[in-house]
Amino acid sequence: MEYEKILEIKNLNKEFENKNGKIILFEDFNLNVKKDELVVLLGPSGCGKSTLLEMTAGFDNDYSGELLFEGEKVKGTSGDRAVVFQKDALFPWLNVYDNIAYGLRIRRMNEGNIKVKVMDVLEKVNLASYSDYFMEELSGGMKQRVALARVLVLEPGMLLMDEPFGALDSFTRLKIQELMVEIRKIYYPAIVFITHDIDEALLLADRIVMLNAGEKGKYMEIIPEFEGKCENLMDKSMDEKFNDYKREILEHYSNNNKNMI
Repeated sequence: MEYEKILEIKNLNKEFENKNGKIILFEDFNLNVKKDELVVLLGPSGCGKSTLLEMTAGFDNDYSGELLFEGEKVKGTSGDRAVVFQKDALFPWLNVYDNIAYGLRIRRMNEGNIKVKVMDVLEKVNLASYSDYFMEELSGGMKQRVALARVLVLEPGMLLMDEPFGALDSFTRLKIQELMVEIRKIYYPAIVFITHDIDEALLLADRIVMLNAGEKGKYMEIIPEFEGKCENLMDKSMDEKFNDYKREILEHYSNNNKNMI
């Protein structure tokens, strides 16, 4: 059965305790993500972005409510919900090819098919000539492309990305953002993407979910729609409505998060 909504979060409740007592992070929180959609979770520190991603990934099952992926309850981790972190988490003792092939070998795919799939994804992320390089020989942006290729080769239904480009310089970040746009034309995964960067949210998102610290279950949404024909991210950043959306987001957080970090 096909589900238009690949992810459904229904009446989610999440709390934890610290030295100041009980903290209610989410209360009757609801959110849906459609197939092929890129949803950005935007918000200040402490609003629950990473916790929400961890629950979706299946790392954290200590909550009440429903969290459904393709109509089935999330009970643990799955290769169909692949995670890309800010820190690349690659194996330094393996070269680029073997890092990407690792998950396919876990699935016991034969080496002939592995080679075809790995070389294909390396071509897509512009690393075909670096297959025998080790991690210490790569730049930060190249490592992040390897990390992206390692999950794309598994063809997951959803990518969960926790500030994946946050450690990159602005020039490298723009290049890998442009790569993300091209990747979506090829692989079509649903993506939940965490960022603190408003520009990045506006450049990449189909929909921005603006979480607020202390608001528990409430959020505001923006669906960026631009005036001109935006053939690339530079065009989008120069569109008249880009700064209008940015101002709206900044005003929202200025009014609703006085202690925003």
